[in-house]
Amino acid sequence: MAYELELLEAKIPEPFNGSLKLGINHSGKQAATLDLTWTKENFTAQFNGFGPGMPEPAHPTHFIKAAIDAINTNKQSPNESVENVFARLSPSFEI
Repeated sequence: MAYELELLEAKIPEPFNGSLKLGINHSGKQAATLDLTWTKENFTAQFNGFGPGMPEPAHPTHFIKAAIDAINTNKQSPNESVENVFARLSPSFEI
């Protein structure tokens, strides 16, 4: 089942310091959100939703990994910014 990512907010002042808020959409509706933050010392990912209640149920960590993989797979180079990826397309993933 396809989910589409939406960039809701990006604050990335430098490569090893930033935050993202992503929407996980299904059939045109937001089904959940992800909050990602990172520094040189830490990475935190929070799934805001109910994994078992999603249109295609899965553990929240599966949604986190699939979203990150979808963004990285669509980068044209390893250093391409997340904002540029979303400016070109809306990454999607299957569960």
